[in-house]
Amino acid sequence: MLQQIRTEGDKPAFFMVHGLHGTVPFTRAMGIAFGRDRPFYALHARGIDGTEPPHERMEDVLRTYLAEIRSARPRGPYIVGATCAGAFLAMDLARTLAAEGERVGSVILVDPPLVPRNRQMLGNLPASPREDRALYRQLYASVELSLRDYASRFSDLPFDANDPAQLHRAIDAGIAMVEMFCRHVPSPFDGPTEFIISEERAFGHFHPEAPWRRIVARPGRIHVFPGKHSEFFYSHLDNVLALIQFALDSAFDD
Repeated sequence: MLQQIRTEGDKPAFFMVHGLHGTVPFTRAMGIAFGRDRPFYALHARGIDGTEPPHERMEDVLRTYLAEIRSARPRGPYIVGATCAGAFLAMDLARTLAAEGERVGSVILVDPPLVPRNRQMLGNLPASPREDRALYRQLYASVELSLRDYASRFSDLPFDANDPAQLHRAIDAGIAMVEMFCRHVPSPFDGPTEFIISEERAFGHFHPEAPWRRIVARPGRIHVFPGKHSEFFYSHLDNVLALIQFALDSAFDD
């Protein structure tokens, strides 16, 4: 689901991809923080607003997001970024756009996971978590907690958390994204990157033997904030947004 935050401006357009649970919770704050001369869009998971069924395959997610990017801005240059697990989607989108001949700036990765999530969160997944009632209840409670937390702190979600039906559909979309992220095996990425990460996750990116080194062997600039991922967007939001703005302005620096 593409959300148009700002369509005017002559700078390269920025597309921000959602995190693990399928939504970008602070689009309004980003829209205010970023200059009015840059087009800005957010990519939420399909189904988060209840108008369509969620995706079931990561290949379909990527195909849809590419189509939505192209529909908004038929030609580059592009800048792609993401929060948390959306980093893997952002790198895949940037790779594909570049392969199609488009000019793509540094991928802005905001507190991506310590390691690829491939089967680590849920172990050996069944064909669908809905086949395991205990697992489904666990997933449902986890996603609901996160979405309610976002709703209590930000007022610009693409669903009404106070409406039980809307919240349930958003949770279903979030569960679908968790499933796909846990099964997804990220490909190596050799394009330019800019990391904005929490201290809690920084070691996993700096360590020479960390799994991230198999994905991004030569990372670009890395900015570290104190604290944990769970408080990253709350305690440091203004500073994080300022760094994203800095990364946007230098995304095409050689």
